[in-house]
Formats: sequence, C-alpha cells, structure tokens
Amino acid sequence: MNRYRYRPYHGVFVYGPRPVNHRYYRNQSTVQDVETKHLPTRKVDRKGSLAIGVRSGSYLSAYEGSNPYGDFGLGLTARYRPFEALGIEGAITHHNQTWENDTERSQTIGQASVMVFANPWGKISPYALGGLTTNVRSIDDAFYSGEDVAIQQSNDVLWGPHAGVGVEFAFGKRVALDLEARYTGYLNTDSQDMSMPGAFQTTAGFLVHF
Repeated sequence: MNRYRYRPYHGVFVYGPRPVNHRYYRNQSTVQDVETKHLPTRKVDRKGSLAIGVRSGSYLSAYEGSNPYGDFGLGLTARYRPFEALGIEGAITHHNQTWENDTERSQTIGQASVMVFANPWGKISPYALGGLTTNVRSIDDAFYSGEDVAIQQSNDVLWGPHAGVGVEFAFGKRVALDLEARYTGYLNTDSQDMSMPGAFQTTAGFLVHF
C-alpha cells in the first residue's frame, strides 16, 4: 500500500510523508543550522559600524557662457551604519582653484547624506545617496563669456539638495576604497550670479570601519 498521499499543511497540499518523517528537521539545532545556511554569505559586517576616512576629488561647474572648470579638493568623512543596508554620512571638502593665497575660487562644501547599499554583505557594495549641501564660497574670478571678459565676485553661502551614486570596495573587514559621484542643485543663487546653479562632485577616498 502506498503510504504517500496528499496532506494539507498550513493551507498547502503536499504529496509525501508527514514532516515528522523528514529526519533532517527533527531537532531544533538542525533547524537553526539550516536557517544559517540560507543566510547571505557575509564577507564583511557593517551593521553598527562607524567609519572615518579621507577623500579627494574634483568640483565641476561653470559660469554662464563660459567653459566648465574643475577644482581639486580634499576632505574628511564620517559614516555610521545603523543597519547593514542603511548609512548616515557627514562630509566636508575644500575645493580650491590653485591652493595659493591669490586663488580666484575657494569653496568649502559640507554635506549630510542618507545612503542605501546594495549587496551590503559583499566586498563590492554599490549605493545610492541623497541629502543636503552647503557651500561657503569666496570667488573673485575673471573669465571669458563669449568674446567679452566678465567678473564673478561672491562671498556667500549656497545650499541645496544633492543626489548621487557610489561603490565601496572592501579590503578585509576594516579598510575600504570609496568611489562616488554626486550632483548638487543650489536653491538660493542670486539672479546676478553668473555661476551655474548646480555642480558635480567626483571623489575617491579610503575609509576605516570600527
């Protein structure tokens, strides 16, 4: 006589023996082992981690009617991961045209961001971010606008939202390389300001996770 037949378990009909006959699941420790085996493989564990790092990159913008410019910058960043897939970051970066006393452009940029990570357990973890930027500017720059020479003078603070994407490459459990690009759109530019109302930032940096 065939001892297998359809049986309802939790609203689903299963053709086979009763679950009590499945020896692999007979005790609690075995069930826990099975559950552990079905979890993602963790190359790194970022939950609850705090990271501090350095970064460098370029601030890309332009004046109306003029060619774009890119100013080199250096900065610091701090990142907290309350959950593996979620991060909160604060960063400050100083960009300067020449890094000399007579420089024509000096911009110090502070940013607060929320980050969402894909593949947060792997050594390569892409992410998207969004947040708020403030830019403390000191500009006294002469440039060609078409065939004419124009002058932009600014000593002010701009602010606006930013969004971007990046990827974190983990080297072991503590050190990571971070590559990122973000765009900021400023909301309080003056009508007489010849600077473009937005800018791109590209950065590369190293993080140490604690």
